[in-house]
Amino acid sequence: MATKVDELIVEIRAETRDLNKKLKQLRGDLDRSTTSTAGLGSALKRLGPILAGLGAGAAVKGIANIGDEFERLRISLGTLYGGPEGAERAFGQINKFAQTTPFQLEDVTNAFIQLKANGIEPNVDMLTTFGDAASATLQPLESFQALIRITQRAAGGGLGLEELEQLSDRGIPVYKILNEQLGITRLEVSEIGKTAEGAATVMDALNQGLQERFGGLMASQMDLLSTKTSNLAIAFKQVGDELYQSGLDQILKDAADNATTMVNALFKFLNEQRTGKPIPSFISDLISEQAFEEARVALNRQMNDLQKIIDEKLGERYEMTKGGI
Repeated sequence: MATKVDELIVEIRAETRDLNKKLKQLRGDLDRSTTSTAGLGSALKRLGPILAGLGAGAAVKGIANIGDEFERLRISLGTLYGGPEGAERAFGQINKFAQTTPFQLEDVTNAFIQLKANGIEPNVDMLTTFGDAASATLQPLESFQALIRITQRAAGGGLGLEELEQLSDRGIPVYKILNEQLGITRLEVSEIGKTAEGAATVMDALNQGLQERFGGLMASQMDLLSTKTSNLAIAFKQVGDELYQSGLDQILKDAADNATTMVNALFKFLNEQRTGKPIPSFISDLISEQAFEEARVALNRQMNDLQKIIDEKLGERYEMTKGGI
């Protein structure tokens, strides 16, 4: 009986076959672009499929999107944690924590970045408290993000009713908690939160109350299907990130650079035609120009490399999956 993993592998392989077909068409377009053209219309018709081919393949698009997002997050973490090594350590901690929550890896990473950038040292205990409280609401992710924003706001030296209402509106009894912890009313919260010291007092009391009221909620929900599917999504994103870092990233970046070179050559031709400047022959200026030709050859090679990497990596993943089922 086929499992969901089997079905996913089949789906990815189908997408890859479609990608390979489009890559072959792309290489054909690249080869044909070296022959003479019948004017601008013919050139546009040929460049269109070339550029469209660069975005072909849902599997590659998914991997590229994941890899690009994770690379962006690593760069931000590196800036905040002193370089690539610090970023990887933080990313490992974030990954471990994310798998105990209903949240995705990028959501937790963004929370780390937002807190760290505002001078707050994020830690697992703090985020666990936020996650536990958020899990008690109908919109856990939005509630989790609201807690992060409120913590940032308090660190900036002020905390008013507007910020706390974001929690109250999502079902977290923030005013009841603060009344229990500090013995203050809703209006008194606003007055106390005007100063940095008062805002810190309010947040300490709120975090203590959240932990007492909701502590352990995420752990008790680990067997929920939603949590398990969230962890499955994280696992597949990690696979996509590994594929991206294995060489696919540079191939796609180089391909984009070479496509840009080709489009710039087309722009030059169009601009000269529109402004009435002397135009060298279309072939020598656009097609046979050394820079364009080098870009065409390099892009052709990168498409071959891309096809090989996808076949090899998906083959490896498929064998690993078969062995684990």
